[in-house]
Amino acid sequence: MVISTRTITYRVARHDSVRQISLSPEFHQHKPEVMASARLLAVCEWPCMDLLREDLQPHECSLGAWQSLTHQAPVPIGAQLEITAECTLRRGSYSEWQVEVRDEHELVGHAQLGFVTVVQTDVEQRLRTKQPTGR
Repeated sequence: MVISTRTITYRVARHDSVRQISLSPEFHQHKPEVMASARLLAVCEWPCMDLLREDLQPHECSLGAWQSLTHQAPVPIGAQLEITAECTLRRGSYSEWQVEVRDEHELVGHAQLGFVTVVQTDVEQRLRTKQPTGR
């Protein structure tokens, strides 16, 4: 059952480039100037989180529970994307989403995403107990 759908547009910026990832020289020395898959995933999550926010209490937030992304075509910097997210399941604090991303020419990616709604301060408290000890 479809619960919610949202379409947004986004212009791919230079900071979305795979060359901006500094984890390994492979990212910025040996890749074309295209959108990184990690940034495509973030763009897929965006309309889902916006729709979820409409139903959340101020003390709640949504967190990604799982992701499956297919990045099927290169996306140049400057491309205009259209991202359509559709909620396909909502059960308590859990939701699932189907997302399609198109540029001016073709379908460039699609994702299946799962989110859980949590109390933000509960998560922050749990994180404080997991602080690295520096060993």
